[in-house]
Amino acid sequence: MTWPFTGYIVNRNMSTPREDRVSDVDEEDEEDSECPDSSVCLRLCKDFVTATETDRALAMMFLQQNKWQIDAAVNAYFDSTRGTSPNENHEKLKRIGTYLKMGSQTDDRNASSKIDKKRSNTIKEENTDCSERKTLKIDSQAVSDNLTATTTKESRFKILSWNIDGLDNVILEARTRGVCDVIKREQPDVIFFQEVVPLTMAILESSLTNYSSKAGGTDMYFVAIFTKKDTVKVQREEIIPYPTTQMGRNLLVLHALYNNTIELALMTTHHESCAESSDERKRQLQMCFEQIITTDKSVAVLFGGDLNMRNKELESIGNIPAGVYDLWEMTGKRKECLYTWDSLKNTNLTFSGKWKPRCRFDRLYYRPSNKTSTTFIPVYFELEGMERVKPGDRFPSDHWAIQCYFNT
Repeated sequence: MTWPFTGYIVNRNMSTPREDRVSDVDEEDEEDSECPDSSVCLRLCKDFVTATETDRALAMMFLQQNKWQIDAAVNAYFDSTRGTSPNENHEKLKRIGTYLKMGSQTDDRNASSKIDKKRSNTIKEENTDCSERKTLKIDSQAVSDNLTATTTKESRFKILSWNIDGLDNVILEARTRGVCDVIKREQPDVIFFQEVVPLTMAILESSLTNYSSKAGGTDMYFVAIFTKKDTVKVQREEIIPYPTTQMGRNLLVLHALYNNTIELALMTTHHESCAESSDERKRQLQMCFEQIITTDKSVAVLFGGDLNMRNKELESIGNIPAGVYDLWEMTGKRKECLYTWDSLKNTNLTFSGKWKPRCRFDRLYYRPSNKTSTTFIPVYFELEGMERVKPGDRFPSDHWAIQCYFNT
């Protein structure tokens, strides 16, 4: 179906359908006053990684646990690795001493006292009849132990989802190369892309040569799934149309095998935009949930994308089905990862007045396999794509990317 979308790409600083679509959102518009801004967070994470020779997931975890105090975080990490040989400990202490003398974080430490409040590590699982709830508890210490014990890339599966804003023509090629830079750095095993256009698809495919790609369309704009060639083998694909969409939307499904052992159903979509499309958006979400729960129970299902979702819409259809989990919630509901479309911090779009909409449009859901012999445990959730692209001084997209780590 052809859908006229020129209003999205002409003068994005004016009121467009994308601005209109947040007019009824029910997310709380809170200041993230307890967490450093994104540039400080990234710098602290990079310094932690340099000092400890680990990775960003561990950096975020230890920095948050230590109120973004870099010296305390580094010491806490090495305290957690006690039991190694004296020579190894000596080398670690040398690295700490060298790092703490660098002094590069002097100005950051006041800012780094901001951190998210103590949060609940539970998620609510809806029973099929929605008459009662049961609580699935997530052991934060176990998550910490899992992350500490598994610091190699080989032991982790990573999935990233990102609306890359292909309908915005402003420095589109440079922004897409910025997207590619993030992917090359992070090396997720699976990538869900939304709002891909032919130009950006060509850039992605030519740049990300260690990935295979499948697209949900070829004209105008569409979704796509990229899978890492050496870890994910795609067996078959489906494109499931939404019968009543007015915007050409669909669900792209890949059936794949991870590391030749874990069966996966990978599903991405871009649900109908704008406030007036609420009923259609709910129909689309119900179709997706039905697809998830009818997939063979021996297969682990990962579903996500730009769902344009309002919380009240999810509630109106009975919430998440039993046995399906929101990965942001399942991994601790970190406040700094709440808003994936955040005009307070992301300046690609401008809004008149003091109110800056902040929404969790982008989500990832997980339905585990029933195979008890399979280890596939979500342990960490983060935002990516928060570095500006130069020249142009814009972010790669008006959406942040969302990324989740699994222990396998």
